[in-house]
Amino acid sequence: MRDILVFAGYTFLVLALIFLVLIVMERAYRKKAATPRPPVRATLVARRTEAAAVLPSQGDSRIAYYAAFLLENGDRRELRVTAEQFSLWQEGESGILEESDGAVTSFQVDNTKET
Repeated sequence: MRDILVFAGYTFLVLALIFLVLIVMERAYRKKAATPRPPVRATLVARRTEAAAVLPSQGDSRIAYYAAFLLENGDRRELRVTAEQFSLWQEGESGILEESDGAVTSFQVDNTKET
């Protein structure tokens, strides 16, 4: 009987440590994701929407908006945008992109046209 209690105690301790490590890792991830990235030059290369049914029985849906940017270093990044941002920006526009937590916080479009 004593062996079973010792085994149960060690099992509980290991599971508690695993749980604690997962909580610490998740908090670190959220903190990193919430930290705004430095502004970078980017070009809007694509836009898309995604509809997700919220209440299928009622036919309601929620629309998510995304924009893909080509950064000056060659990386491509797809980020969430608001409906207003989605309607204001056009593919091919370039400017300064600021993002945080996988979403666009600001995209200042260059209004100067090169000839």
